[in-house]
Amino acid sequence: MAIKLIATDLDGTLLSNNKTISEYTKNTLRKAAERGVYIVPITGRLFEGIPEDVRTLDFLKYSINVNGSTIYDYEKKEFVYSIGMSPETALRVIDFVEQYDIIYDAYIDEWGYMSFEAKKVAENIIPEPFLTLIKLYRKPVEDLREFITTLGKPVEKIQLFSDNFDVVKEVFDAVREKFPEVDATSSLENNIEICDINANKGKTLLRLADMLGIKPSEIMALGDGGNDIEMLKLVGLPIAPENARDQVKAVCKDITASCNEDGVAKAIEKYILNGK
Repeated sequence: MAIKLIATDLDGTLLSNNKTISEYTKNTLRKAAERGVYIVPITGRLFEGIPEDVRTLDFLKYSINVNGSTIYDYEKKEFVYSIGMSPETALRVIDFVEQYDIIYDAYIDEWGYMSFEAKKVAENIIPEPFLTLIKLYRKPVEDLREFITTLGKPVEKIQLFSDNFDVVKEVFDAVREKFPEVDATSSLENNIEICDINANKGKTLLRLADMLGIKPSEIMALGDGGNDIEMLKLVGLPIAPENARDQVKAVCKDITASCNEDGVAKAIEKYILNGK
């Protein structure tokens, strides 16, 4: 069946390790778009956190952001879908994780917030280039718990960081067991991303596809991290770059070149432009 939509993760998939996209990959995406295929960036990042040379590609119609918590419509220039944890749920999660050696932030209304103290600790435990994203897209607040309580709005994501991988695994397992109303995933070894149980890349991708009249079997999806697995399980053509985690590769039908070798472009050429 012909592919009508390509959903691609950004970090570790579409973007190289230095967070850039090559002209070759841009041109390949454009060629697919010219054939009527929707190109949909799907990322744990905020919409504003998508690199400008991806976000401003003139053939993009939609992006899925914050691990499936929002859908942005480029034509309408607005978010046409948003889902988040209730403030009460977010605060219960925070109360629980605060017993661990861990820092956290919160995404609300498509922006990130972090306490001054946590932002200072981040400089010692979060490597570049991710630290730069923290500096750019996390507004510091005195007390994040109080901020969430006062604002009273849904929390699209809580993201946890630690330089102790044992702590990350323990908290990951504990959150999944203790809070059935949320979904915990991980895109890096030192982070956990917590969203509403109905907000993940897979569910939101199928929501967008349904809006567009596209079947799951008509979707190609590419991703490298744990937060991509559910999405990859739900589509007709799941593909991982060579640099993906083993558990991601295990659910895919094909492995393409690494993110540093234009793997997304090569997969598009193989399955769409060359008509395999």
